[in-house]
Amino acid sequence: MITNLESRTAKIYFFVAPYFTRKILQLISKVLIFIVIILAIVQISDFSQRINWEIDFVSKGSFTNLTKAEILEIARNKSTSLPLWPIFISLISLVIVFGVILFALILAQHIHLWRQFGDLKVLFKFIFTLSLLVFVLIFFIIALQPNQVEQNISVKIGQNTVTDSIFSDYPNYSKMWVSLAFSFIILILQIMAKSKFGSLGRDKILAKKPFDTTKVENQINEIIQKNTK
Repeated sequence: MITNLESRTAKIYFFVAPYFTRKILQLISKVLIFIVIILAIVQISDFSQRINWEIDFVSKGSFTNLTKAEILEIARNKSTSLPLWPIFISLISLVIVFGVILFALILAQHIHLWRQFGDLKVLFKFIFTLSLLVFVLIFFIIALQPNQVEQNISVKIGQNTVTDSIFSDYPNYSKMWVSLAFSFIILILQIMAKSKFGSLGRDKILAKKPFDTTKVENQINEIIQKNTK
């Protein structure tokens, strides 16, 4: 009777124990950081395509007495994304590298919690630091978003030639905004996870000091049996 009661209590406690909350928070963090990594990789492709599009956009403007090579050089100089490429690729590469390390640390902590070997609380300072770095790096990437590019168009009206300018749209940085929001959520989740505690079935300290409760259980069972007669 006592054994069955303990078994049920253990199952209930597993789901209501604070460590279960930490497991859920870490699981959500892993999913979010994985999405951030994927979005960063996709953003690299988008940025590269944006450079080619800007050069093509400017090249289609009106030019007089210029060779294709000269037009291409002007287009490259007018591109707002091309000069920012070295800074962009450096920052977003760090986001990916730190993101992968962060994912690995959270995964290691998660595995230890699920297998009840330990909570690896020493990793929290590294996890929090990397989460903060990823957030700051993404913030700088957004702050350094390229500007619009200008295309010059010449239109001949009678004997006069009128030159006008057409401006492109701003680059699409929605993926980076989503990544910024997710990285901020990860920061909050890690602060919350650190404050959640619980018990570990394979804790080393408890393993060194086993408690034999068989005698007490037998006595309680005898009392219960007497009272039920």
